[in-house]
Amino acid sequence: MGDRALTGAAGHASVDPAFFRRVVGSFATGVTIVTTLDSQGCLHGLTANSFTSVSLAPPLVLVCVERRSRSLAALRQSEVFAVNIASEAQRELSIRFATNAADKFDGVQTQRAATGAPIFADSVAWLDCRLSDIVAAGDHDVVIGKVVGMAEGSALPLGYFRGGFFNVSDEQSASQTRGQTVFSVIVDHGGRVLLCRAGEGGKWSFPEAPGDAGGLPLGGLRERLAEAGAPTTISFLYSVDEIRHRECTLLLYRGELSAKPDLADRENWRFFDAGATPWEDLLDYQTRMTLKRYFQERSQGRFGLFAETGEGGHIAPIVDNLRSYSKEDAERQLG
Repeated sequence: MGDRALTGAAGHASVDPAFFRRVVGSFATGVTIVTTLDSQGCLHGLTANSFTSVSLAPPLVLVCVERRSRSLAALRQSEVFAVNIASEAQRELSIRFATNAADKFDGVQTQRAATGAPIFADSVAWLDCRLSDIVAAGDHDVVIGKVVGMAEGSALPLGYFRGGFFNVSDEQSASQTRGQTVFSVIVDHGGRVLLCRAGEGGKWSFPEAPGDAGGLPLGGLRERLAEAGAPTTISFLYSVDEIRHRECTLLLYRGELSAKPDLADRENWRFFDAGATPWEDLLDYQTRMTLKRYFQERSQGRFGLFAETGEGGHIAPIVDNLRSYSKEDAERQLG
């Protein structure tokens, strides 16, 4: 691990349960919804991320279930269960099945696998299992099942890391910008700033577009804003950042709406003032610091241009008296 220091409880005689949960939560996993039925045919299910394959011959999988779970009691009765690998679209469903609610299946469309276990057709994949063994392990039981049927779809999986869900598509979008120049903008609407996110539970950030978007000006950023219902006049460069974890250069501009906004997706595109900004749910540290600087400079009526220079950076004050300068202006000056 090089010279990086890790905080922990090395040498402690006992392990704090909350700290233990936080540490093991550092292992990113997928999300599954384990479904079964009891002897009366009533459906039961729970969300679990402790899932893995065990054997290829015979095909075995395991899932860890809290011993007090009603779903485990039902599984013991029927001796069948299905493992539904959750998709990004099943975030809310995964949250629902993580609770102790008695009505988890209300309004949820299911199909039946060969064993009779309920399955969700829009999952990334599902495995139909017959109970092979149950092994006691502390306050949980390790449920081992023999796979008797399975199917896969084309949806992207939902992820889980340190107590929160994440979308794999968000990570793919970040990887696609590596080595590129990314264009972004702070859209100001009467002191409120436009932020967007990939979906419910996603992190908020400034609208952006990769620099290779078909050779369009500013990487197609204007086009993306127009499609979102926020046509914007981009005025002047505000920040030049090296985003190390994305391995890209970010050119962030200032901009103002050129027409009344009519946001097509009001859940995932919103205007925030400084007081209402979801600071803890912003994409990263740089986004938080940049937005705080913007609100502060706007209140002072003076903006600066930030440029990162490896270790830290510099802010050059600019006079906010911008004037248009066209190609024709340049040609006239050059004679």
